[in-house]
Amino acid sequence: MSFTEIEAKQKEVDRKKTDLSLGKEVSNPVPVKSVGAEYTYLQVHPCECGEEWIVKKQRLVSKGSGAFPDELTVQCNSCGSESSFFFRVERTAEEAEAELQAGEAEFQAGKAELQALKDSLAEAELQALEDSRHELKKTEIVKDTAVVRTKRWWQFWR
Repeated sequence: MSFTEIEAKQKEVDRKKTDLSLGKEVSNPVPVKSVGAEYTYLQVHPCECGEEWIVKKQRLVSKGSGAFPDELTVQCNSCGSESSFFFRVERTAEEAEAELQAGEAEFQAGKAELQALKDSLAEAELQALEDSRHELKKTEIVKDTAVVRTKRWWQFWR
């Protein structure tokens, strides 16, 4: 076996090792385009027993280089074995900006909806308070009228 053949075999072994550790170590995360792709990866790569994973925890991991891989801690739905997968979401600056703008628009819409809900609740509470004040005023008038009539009746029958 020649030196180039040995070198080629070593590269093949190294590639297979890398493939086996892909996503299993923070230093070798699976490159994906979105968080949704992370979940697709888990469906395509089930547990060794063949059953699907259940995500127990998801977090960003600092690995010191400024990158923050996404770690999904999973548990098998059947045998209960646990594992962690690491992902690196790769997107272009344009994709990230579009996602940020979409998120901002969704946030603003939610904020406006919340404010409208608060305003309608405040308006309803104010109306209920006004109605109860009006009812109390009517009750006081009826009570005062009854007291006056009772006094007159007693004065008449004395």
